Amino acid sequence: MIEAVQNSVEHVGIALDEALRMATLYPARAIGVAQRLGTIEAGKVANLTAFTRDYKITTTFVNAVYRLIDQQGPISRIQIAELSQLAPASVTKITRQLLERGLIKEVDQQASTGGRRAISIVSETRQFHTVAVRLGRHDATITLYDMSGKSLGEEHYSLPERTQETLEEALFNAIEQFIDHYQRKLRELIAIAVILPGLVAPAQGVVHYMPHISVNNWTLVDNLQQRFNVTSFVGHDIRSLALAEHYFGATRDCEDSILVRLHRGTGAGIIV
Repeated sequence: MIEAVQNSVEHVGIALDEALRMATLYPARAIGVAQRLGTIEAGKVANLTAFTRDYKITTTFVNAVYRLIDQQGPISRIQIAELSQLAPASVTKITRQLLERGLIKEVDQQASTGGRRAISIVSETRQFHTVAVRLGRHDATITLYDMSGKSLGEEHYSLPERTQETLEEALFNAIEQFIDHYQRKLRELIAIAVILPGLVAPAQGVVHYMPHISVNNWTLVDNLQQRFNVTSFVGHDIRSLALAEHYFGATRDCEDSILVRLHRGTGAGIIV
């Protein structure tokens, strides 16, 4: 029985990790929704990864508890235990350490049902920030978000470079300039996420192809993390847009969907 529960929670965690890892950004209309998705989800993965490393708790269990709090909060510990099928003691331990890390907060007491009033918990969004980058053919749009998806600032940078090396240097300088400019608004930067047109391997953080410059297995995520010492993500722009519509937009009530985008070419994102 215990093994069955652990397996089920592990599957939830794996699915969540994969969904969040794929969710990067896509600035502006499609743009605001998708970029909101990329910011929130990338940030959550980054912060939960740091949290689980610090406290030696299995990521899948933390994902299950945190996801319930984030999606259904305000929610009590006993409700979390019932929905997650975790032991109340385990839920108490995880929530205590999430509180210590600042990922969640207690807000109020629920109505009494005859015993001690349960305390409601919600996710904390104001303490953590992410930098979202939409890399285009000739420019980059960079936005600062908190974890609720609220935009705190946005800048546009011209990037006319035509080689992988010069583009990376110009992009990183733009990100560094942006972070310096909004330093007063930053509390804790937990993730940088980049989306772009081309062929991307999100899990490996590698860009294999871009339509306007020649790239050779561009290890963008590793290079970002080495430069800024922050968990980073990269994804395909249309794939991110399809995920954004699935989570927040027109296809949120659909199990299967396809998004087609016509621009300089035709691209599609499919969710099944």
